[in-house]
Amino acid sequence: MEWITLLAGFVGTIVGAGASFAGTWWTQRQADTAAREQHARMQTHAAIETTVNAVLALRHHGRAFPTINNSGGSGNTEEHAWAERLPALLDGIDLATMQIRDRELRERLTEIIGFSARYEYFVSLTPNIFTPGTFHRSSTVGPLAEHAIACLGARLRDEPLPEPSATLLSVRATEQELMSEGHL
Repeated sequence: MEWITLLAGFVGTIVGAGASFAGTWWTQRQADTAAREQHARMQTHAAIETTVNAVLALRHHGRAFPTINNSGGSGNTEEHAWAERLPALLDGIDLATMQIRDRELRERLTEIIGFSARYEYFVSLTPNIFTPGTFHRSSTVGPLAEHAIACLGARLRDEPLPEPSATLLSVRATEQELMSEGHL
């Protein structure tokens, strides 16, 4: 009879220790998962904040586009200086965007950066298509940056991305037109 009591005590101890170990393991696993999720949220938030700052600089740059004089536009040194600074701003946004985990947001921002960067290429291929005021950096870079800010803000609020802006749709259509006509 003593063996049964001893065996029951031993089995109870093993079962209790196993349950205690499983409970501790489960709690630690949940805590590790929560910590990883919190770290990912913090990284995403930091990446979005960095991108917002870079896009705000782009928006400011877009608004600071120099007034084009009527004596040759492209020879304008202020416009040239403005254009020289644009790639650095776009590179900053591109680097910041790479850190964003949200694929849909990352792709939208990459599209905006690409259109802003390809503007000069569009104009050089087909200067007759672009009449002053129809597709110009002063009317595209700023509004594209505004749309990027709206997208970033939506994600910070855990909302879906806004519909593409009129400027983004217009630039998409222009690129499609250039492609269909064999210019790109």
